[in-house]
Amino acid sequence: MSRSEVLGIVGAGSFGTALAQLVANAGRKVLIWSQTKTVVEEINSAHTNRHSPEGVQLPDGVLASWG
Repeated sequence: MSRSEVLGIVGAGSFGTALAQLVANAGRKVLIWSQTKTVVEEINSAHTNRHSPEGVQLPDGVLASWG
């Protein structure tokens, strides 16, 4: 059985962001889906999310998409 290279998470709120950080810290790449373009831009450019506690930096393995 092989694992997918990227884990997808639907929702970029506090829970989805925390889950993405946990999975990325374990070595997996993560793609978060959000319905808000500004949140996606923040995650992809600054590696932060306004739904996370201030000062929390997301790992480089976390990217976001919207649509």
